[in-house]
Amino acid sequence: MRARWRPRVALGTMAGMSDQAPEHSPVELYRLLANLIREGRVEEVRPGRPARCRVRAGELLTNWVPWISLAAGGGQQTRHWRVPAIGEPCLLFSPEGDLGQASALVGSFSEDMPQGSESADVERHDFSATDYWEHNRQDDTLVLDIAQAITLRVGTSTLHITPEGTTLTTPEYTVDSAQTTFTGAATVEGLFTFNAGIAGKAGASGKNSVQGGMDFEGGQINHDGKNIGGTHAHPDPHGGNTEGPQ
Repeated sequence: MRARWRPRVALGTMAGMSDQAPEHSPVELYRLLANLIREGRVEEVRPGRPARCRVRAGELLTNWVPWISLAAGGGQQTRHWRVPAIGEPCLLFSPEGDLGQASALVGSFSEDMPQGSESADVERHDFSATDYWEHNRQDDTLVLDIAQAITLRVGTSTLHITPEGTTLTTPEYTVDSAQTTFTGAATVEGLFTFNAGIAGKAGASGKNSVQGGMDFEGGQINHDGKNIGGTHAHPDPHGGNTEGPQ
């Protein structure tokens, strides 16, 4: 039995579409099909708005086309910004084979732009030749390695870390720890207050030094078990003890 031909309208069409197939030569059809998905490399980048890149695919160099981001939710939602590297491999997706509507999906590894790890347990993000973060799910570890500086800001509190030192600027800072150890010298620029006593040893000089006066209220001061405070007394050569200092 000979198959009967049915017009496309019998199969249904989208609103606004013609039920007649466009007439294309075999060469044109091949060109459209070839343009649906093309492999290429980023040749130029324009980071200004709207962000665009140009892709080299064989002899073809596209016009400025958008690249596909991890997220583009706008200012109130999740969005991700990363400019593709020059020479980065990508795939060109062109609806209906029209390169004028193409978008570039970047992120394919290559011999000259290799992967950052060979472990199935690692998720790694390289920012540059020196800076990266890496999470290892097998070891339950997260490493953040930055060469110059890290700034962590929450409201009016800022933690700034550099190779030369670390500065925490915050309205109030509380260390809730049963034991805290400082291995080097510590300087307190403001009032130093302690509420549960103080104990320590002299440094390498064998003594402690305080510049300026010091007031003691209540209790007594002992040296080698002897009271040297305001209530101490000395033996009186005439018998008994002298009275405390006046």
